[in-house]
Amino acid sequence: MTSILVTPVHYRLKDKKFYKKGVQILNRNTNTCTLIDIKSLKPVHGPYDWYETLECSIGNIYFNFK
Repeated sequence: MTSILVTPVHYRLKDKKFYKKGVQILNRNTNTCTLIDIKSLKPVHGPYDWYETLECSIGNIYFNFK
């Protein structure tokens, strides 16, 4: 069974001064994380300076796949 956690985040790229909205997808079985931009729906690659999870204010989504 695969367990996935989806959390909304704010992130900032290393060269930019403003935050963007994204979604963090955490695969709990392999402990790998993917950050996806909300507007473009593409994965964010490269060094991001900071990201802040919004799990307390907006909420999380858990998926359990068999």
